[in-house]
Amino acid sequence: DTGPAVLFPLNAPNARVIVAWRGPGHHVRYELGTPGTGKNARLFSFTSSAWISGNTSLSKTTTSTTPALAEVIGSNGNGTIYVFWKADHSGEAISYASTTDSKTTGLGGGKYLPWTLRGGVPHASSTSGPAASDTSVHGAGPLLLVYKGPRGENIRWQTLSGGVWSGYSFVNGHDNKTTISPALLNKTMATVSPTSSGAIFLHGFLG
Repeated sequence: DTGPAVLFPLNAPNARVIVAWRGPGHHVRYELGTPGTGKNARLFSFTSSAWISGNTSLSKTTTSTTPALAEVIGSNGNGTIYVFWKADHSGEAISYASTTDSKTTGLGGGKYLPWTLRGGVPHASSTSGPAASDTSVHGAGPLLLVYKGPRGENIRWQTLSGGVWSGYSFVNGHDNKTTISPALLNKTMATVSPTSSGAIFLHGFLG
């Protein structure tokens, strides 16, 4: 009953796609898709769905909202794919996990990805789903995370660079409030006005 998140990994040699969503039982689930060939070139075949780190406790891998997917490419050419979600039963904290997108093998040929749970983003909490994106069109980082704060309608942001999270800051300027999840691509964020107008506003990240 929430929207999905979609990511095309940068290193995947066969244009594989990851789709993540809130599944039954609030599980954070995902599937991998591979494009067809020939007459089926416009179609994707998908693996069966999997629960991210499903062998861990419910409180770490369940959500009440839409998850977010993003990727950052390191200086060695290997990518790190991140999934973020508002964790259930945890005071609205934003949790995340990661997996590797190898420069030589991509995601590999298996059906399931080896996710590593990273715990909660320091000082990050929200009442709606987060949005995340690499801030560079070439994928070199840093990673930007934006979300509605746990109280009120202000939008917060944090960056991940060199494995270190910044503290949160508030998005400044006009129309910097929302009641639902923002959308993010590179340095451009879109939000919906909390007023009855429902207007969509664009914000540019200057970092």
